[in-house]
Amino acid sequence: MARKQLQQTTAQMVMDRVNESMKANVVTMASDARYELHRVPTGILTIDRLLQGGFARGRHIELFGDWMVGKSLVLYSTLALAQQRGETAALVDAEGVFNAKWFKALGGNPRDLIMAESENAHTLGNVLRVMIQKGDFARVDVLGIDSVASLLPKEEEEHDLDDAVQPANLARLMSILLRQLTMQNEDTTFIWTNQWREKISRIPGLKSKPGGLALGFYASTALEMMQSDKEMEEVESIHRGAKVKRRRAIGRWVTCTLRKEKTGARPESSASFMLDYTTKKPDVAREMIDLGMADGLIVRVGDNYHVKGYGKDIKAHGIKNMVKKINGDEGLAEWLQLCIEERTAELDGEGDG
Repeated sequence: MARKQLQQTTAQMVMDRVNESMKANVVTMASDARYELHRVPTGILTIDRLLQGGFARGRHIELFGDWMVGKSLVLYSTLALAQQRGETAALVDAEGVFNAKWFKALGGNPRDLIMAESENAHTLGNVLRVMIQKGDFARVDVLGIDSVASLLPKEEEEHDLDDAVQPANLARLMSILLRQLTMQNEDTTFIWTNQWREKISRIPGLKSKPGGLALGFYASTALEMMQSDKEMEEVESIHRGAKVKRRRAIGRWVTCTLRKEKTGARPESSASFMLDYTTKKPDVAREMIDLGMADGLIVRVGDNYHVKGYGKDIKAHGIKNMVKKINGDEGLAEWLQLCIEERTAELDGEGDG
């Protein structure tokens, strides 16, 4: 015990001497509040459960995978929730696809969303560094970059289409940019979206991500989002002057896998949600059924579903009827969501141990 106290006293003395010599608080103890892990929820039940509460604050996050799997959905939902908590959110819309109406539908306020723009990614880096500047300044809490593949290096800004473009330009840019942002960041969560690209090779199926390897090393969490089965329905349509029945996709299941995770959740764990093509959101009722069954809130016997622990007896035959029950009973939906979120928060606490 005495040795432990001596170590603490010595560490304090070293810290005080360094700070006094530098005339600034350049070193601190690991027990400082800034090193405590806090979560930034995405608002998507399945992903928040996978991450044990959401993305870690003050870290780099990479969302990557196929197209049409909800990468921008996860980003925008996280930004919208940050605004609802009274935090400042910013977006680099490098792809030029921001939809204010969709952002509002996710609960965000476009009037309070900072849109970072620049001629090229080099000058954009200077903009981002000011946004996260340390000290007694107002700064951005959650910053999204959509996407890495669309960032324009300065070397390519005035290139003709006939000129050869070097992929190394973007990789070099990302390496420098991430070093600068990481060293100057204190509490801002960076969420980067990226894409799989087919490699030009004699071997089919090889893939790579634009921007080189730097983001993979700097990211504390790398979440891969991949297409899975389509959800189909039968509809009537007109074809060659006659009514015919056809099958169309109403959504697609998306498989999310934690390819890298350094904040407490289990790496290489996976979960799925159904992306509804009409609402462009996850099918929340489906999420509640899956997570409710995992938490013991819903029991399935054969094709029959039974809700346990709710104020009244809820039963349904078949998955479609269970979805209707949840969508038609606001109290049931709120109860399920509250129970699921409470269990997710408990998992985050267990991870801290």
